[in-house]
Amino acid sequence: MVETTGALVDGLVALATSHDAAADVSADAARLCVDVGAARGAAVYEPAGDSLVRAALHGDDTDLPETMPLPESGPVVGGWSRTDGDRYDVAFATGEDTVAVLATSGAAHDVVDLIAGVAGKATARTARLESLTRTVRHFSTAQRISHVGSYDFEIATNTNSWSDQLFRIYGREPQSFNASYEKFLEMVHPDDRETIIGVHQHALQTLSPYEMEERIVWPNGEVRTLASWGEVVAGPDGTPARMVGICWDITEQQHTASALARSGERFERLIQAAPDVVLVVASDGTILQANDRVRTMLGYDPVDVVGRPVTELLPAGLGPGGPPLELVACDRTGKEIPAEVSANHIETDEGAVIAAFVRDLRDRKRSEELGLRLHDADVRRRHALEINDNVVQGLASVLYLLDLERHASAHNAARGTMAAARAMMNDLLADTGPGALSPGELVRERGHVGTLDDILTPQAPPPVGALRVVLADDAEDIRLLLRLSLSTAQGFDVVAEAGDGETAVDLVQVHQPDVILLDLSMPVMDGLQAIPEIQRLSPRTKIVILSGFDETRMRPVAMELGATAYLEKGEAMNEIVQTLVEMFPDHPLSTTPTDSELEDSDGGLAFDGDMVVHELRTPLTVITGMLSTLRDRMDVLPSATTHELLQAATRNARQMAELLDAVSDARRAEHGLLPVHPEPTDLGTLVRDAVADLCAGHNWLPPTVTVTGDVMADADPMRVRQVLTNLLSNAYKFSPAGTPVTVTVHGANGTAEITVHDEGPGIPPDRRHELFSKFGRLGQTGHGMGLGLYISREIARSHGGELELRDGPGATFALTLPRAAARDRVEPNGH
Repeated sequence: MVETTGALVDGLVALATSHDAAADVSADAARLCVDVGAARGAAVYEPAGDSLVRAALHGDDTDLPETMPLPESGPVVGGWSRTDGDRYDVAFATGEDTVAVLATSGAAHDVVDLIAGVAGKATARTARLESLTRTVRHFSTAQRISHVGSYDFEIATNTNSWSDQLFRIYGREPQSFNASYEKFLEMVHPDDRETIIGVHQHALQTLSPYEMEERIVWPNGEVRTLASWGEVVAGPDGTPARMVGICWDITEQQHTASALARSGERFERLIQAAPDVVLVVASDGTILQANDRVRTMLGYDPVDVVGRPVTELLPAGLGPGGPPLELVACDRTGKEIPAEVSANHIETDEGAVIAAFVRDLRDRKRSEELGLRLHDADVRRRHALEINDNVVQGLASVLYLLDLERHASAHNAARGTMAAARAMMNDLLADTGPGALSPGELVRERGHVGTLDDILTPQAPPPVGALRVVLADDAEDIRLLLRLSLSTAQGFDVVAEAGDGETAVDLVQVHQPDVILLDLSMPVMDGLQAIPEIQRLSPRTKIVILSGFDETRMRPVAMELGATAYLEKGEAMNEIVQTLVEMFPDHPLSTTPTDSELEDSDGGLAFDGDMVVHELRTPLTVITGMLSTLRDRMDVLPSATTHELLQAATRNARQMAELLDAVSDARRAEHGLLPVHPEPTDLGTLVRDAVADLCAGHNWLPPTVTVTGDVMADADPMRVRQVLTNLLSNAYKFSPAGTPVTVTVHGANGTAEITVHDEGPGIPPDRRHELFSKFGRLGQTGHGMGLGLYISREIARSHGGELELRDGPGATFALTLPRAAARDRVEPNGH
C-alpha cells in the first residue's frame, strides 16, 4: 500500500509540474490510472465536432467506446455508464471548452478522481502558458514588423523592461544591457535630453499621459528620430509607480515628409516663376488657383480670380485638351490678348481638376509680323537687284548695240537677257513650291499694250493651200512680230488674232485653223484652260504653246493637256517658223533669213574691260580645276586634301562674288545711283567692331585705334565698314610687315572724321591723280581691279562727305562724314 501510495504521489507530482502539451498530460493520467489506480483500462478522448473521439487507449480493457457525446456544458466529472452498468468514466476540462476526457474501467473512483483533478489543473495551466506564449510571440512579431517597441519602467527599482524590438530601435542587440533611466538618457541626443526630462517630470507630477519626439544616437553615430507615447501608472498609495509606453522609429517617415515638403516648395516656386499663366480649374469651370503671372499678363491679383468662371479670362473656355490651341484671353479691362492654351486633366485626392497653361503670344506675334515684313523687304530688295542685274542691264546692252547698229550682237544679248529673266522667274516660282502651275492660275487681269510703231506693208494674198494660223497672245507686240515673221515666210496665212483665251477658243471654232500659236498667261481664260476646249471644238487643229515660262516647268503640263509642241518666247522667229515647217511636211512652206541674222555674228556682247575679264578668269579657272580634281579623284584623295580643295574653291568663289559686287557698285556710282542709307551712327563703336572683325578674319596685327569723345555721324554703317575694309586692306598690303597701322576717330566743325595711317612708302606725287580712278592700280601686290578707292570715294560723296589723301610720311587717308544733328530719339510706332 505504501508503495502504491508513493507511486501515486510521485505520479501526481509529475502531472502537477508537467510542461507537456495537454494531450500528453491526459495520456500520462491514463497511464497512472492503470499502473497505480488498478484500472483495467483507460482511454483519452478529444473533442471532434459534436462528439468526443478516443485518441489513446491504455490497459487491457478494449471495451471502452470509441466515441462519446460531448457534455452539455462545463467541466464534467462522471455521468456516463456502460451498458453493463459499471462506472468507468471521469472527464476534466480547461476553461469553458472540454480539452479531453479520461475514461477508465475497474479502478478505484477516489484514486481516479484525484488523478483527474490534478491532470485537469495541469492541462489548464499548460493551455494558459501556450496561449501566453503565442500572445507574446505575436506581440513581438507585430512590434518587429511595425518598428514599434514597448517599455515598462518601475520607478522604485529603476528597472526598465524593454521589448526586443525597442533594443533594436535603439541600435542595440535585444536584452544586451539593463535599460535603466540613466542608460536611456545616455542614448538620447544631447540637445534633446533636457526636453525629454521635462516631459517625464511633468507626467510624473500630474499622473498624465505624455507624447514626444526624441532624437537618439546609435553606436555608429547615426541619428534617428523616435515618436513616444506613454502614461504614468499609480501605485496603491496613489503615487507614481511605473511608466509604460511605446516608441516608434519615424526617421524614414520624417525624411519622406521633409523631401515631400521640399519638393512641394520647389514645385510651388517653379509654378510661381513660370513664364505662363497657370490655372487650376475645377470640373465645373471654376478657377481654384492661379500663379503670380496672371497679374502681369492679365492684370488680376491671383486671389481675385479664385472662384471666378474660367470663361471670364478665356471666353472660349479651355478647349478639349490635347495639343495647345491659339485662343483669346481677356485682361481685367476686357482687352483681348492672343494666347496659346494647353489644358490637362488631372486626378487628385479631392477629385478631377484641369491644369491650364496660358502663354502670352503678343511678343511672338510681333516677332512673326516683323520677321514677315523683313522677309518681304529682303525678297523685294533681292528681286529688284536681280531685275537690275539680269534684265535692266541686259536690256541696256541691247539698246547700246542697236544704237551701234550691231543687230546680231543685240539679238544675242537680248536672248541672253531673256534666258536670265526666265531663270529669275523660275527662281521666284520655286519659292511658291516645286510643282507646275495649274489651269486657271495664269489668268491675268489685262493684256500687254503694244508699243511697236511698225506698220506692216500690204502682203500678197496667201497661196492656195497655205497653212492657216491663229495667233493667241495678250501682248500686241508679240502678235505683230509673229505676223511679220510668218508674212516674210512662204505658205502661211494668219487668219485671226486673239488677245485672251476665251476669244482664241471662239476664233478656233469659227476658222478651224491648221495650227494655233497659244500663249499660256492671258486674261479671261489662260492657255491651259483653252487647250481642252480647242481640242473639243476643232480636233484637227494643232496647238503650239509659245510661253515665257521655262519648258522644264510647264511643258509636261501643257503636253498632258493636249498641246502638240512647246516653245519658249525669246527664241529666234525663224526657229518658230522652222518648227511649223517641220510639223506640216505636206505643206509647201519655207523660211527666208533676215538681214540681221547675216550681219555681225561675232557671238554676242564682249566685256568692255580686259581687267574685269582677267580678274574673273583667275578664280574661275581655280574653281574649275578644283572641282574637276574632286570629280575625277574624290575616291582616292585623302579627306584633308579634299577639305583643302573645297576651301580653296570656296575662297575663289567668294573672290568672284566680291569682284562682281565691286563692278556693280562701280556701275551704280558712275551713274550717281550708289545706294546709301544714313542713320545716326556711333563711329567709335562702329570702327572698333569693324577693326576687331577684320583682324580676326585676316590675321592682321591689330592697329592702334584712338577715339576722341562720342562721335556721332549720319552714315550707312554697312558702307562705312566697306570703306574702312578697303583702307585697312591697302594699309596692310602696301606696308612692310610688322609696321604699325593707326586708326583715329574724332569730330570737329560739324564733321566726323576717320583716318587710316600706315608707314609704308606712300603714294608717288606724279601718280596721285590715278589714285581714285576706275581700274587704277598703283601697285602689283595681290589681286584686284583698282575699284576699291574709286568706290570708297563715291560712298563718301554719296553721304555728302569726302575721302582724300593727306600729305605726310607714309599714307594717310581721311574719310569725312556729316555729324549727326541733335534730335529727339523716336521710338518705333511713335512711342
